[in-house]
Amino acid sequence: MRDADAAPLDLVVEVGADSSVGSLADHLALATGHDGTTTIAVLWPPEHASAPLERHLVVRDAGPRSGSSIRLVDVDDPAPAACDRAVPSPVELVRAGGHARRLNYGANEVDGVRIDVGTSIELCSTGATTGTRNGERVRGSVRLTAGDLVGAGDLLAVVRVDAELDPPPSSGATSAHAAAPPADDDPAVRPVELPDPPASVRTPGFPVLSAMVPLLMGVGLWFATRSIAAAAFVFFSFVFVVASGIETRRESRAEQQFREDEFHDDLAEALDEL
Repeated sequence: MRDADAAPLDLVVEVGADSSVGSLADHLALATGHDGTTTIAVLWPPEHASAPLERHLVVRDAGPRSGSSIRLVDVDDPAPAACDRAVPSPVELVRAGGHARRLNYGANEVDGVRIDVGTSIELCSTGATTGTRNGERVRGSVRLTAGDLVGAGDLLAVVRVDAELDPPPSSGATSAHAAAPPADDDPAVRPVELPDPPASVRTPGFPVLSAMVPLLMGVGLWFATRSIAAAAFVFFSFVFVVASGIETRRESRAEQQFREDEFHDDLAEALDEL
């Protein structure tokens, strides 16, 4: 770009998300001493070269790209052309009580912060008002997703996305992109079955009553016969019943632990296949 004295200029410009071509042209005209109402035309690179751009267009959508050579062009009618760029998006901010505000594609000013909606949703907190996402203060910008809790000023709302984001095509300078590879019409789908968790088994109780029978019989036999051998034989039955009860409980716990370990191993194998 050249100034009013035809001297070449290299410019570095930071453009806001909702800045128009006209505002950028006015700023450049003021900085270079250019009189009159102007707009911008892209000269280089050739694939981005364009006729003078409409002043109402948004720079981010239709303006020059980084590294472009541009020139200021006088316009006869500075009035912006009538164009409704407000395209509703599937993004809503839902407040308490169910009150919802639908956002448009592009920049949306909401209680002192800006929410940009395009192929993604971004909360921009660069002014005096600091926005929050899920209770955390945001400095700069942060990406939002469905279900996030957004706060700013008096705003406290949940982000709701009703459909896939599909912003309208931008006008102005564009570049061709390679076509996406065709999707596999018949992808190989291999089902993975998850194992069933083991059933809960109650541990058998201690055989108190079964153990008391031979114990009482041994006591009665001792008082009746005063025979140590006969009483010892009956007491052996008591010891046998107690040992059987302990062994049954131990085996029940071991069986339950084995089933749980086997389930965890099968579950780990299924997760590795996913």
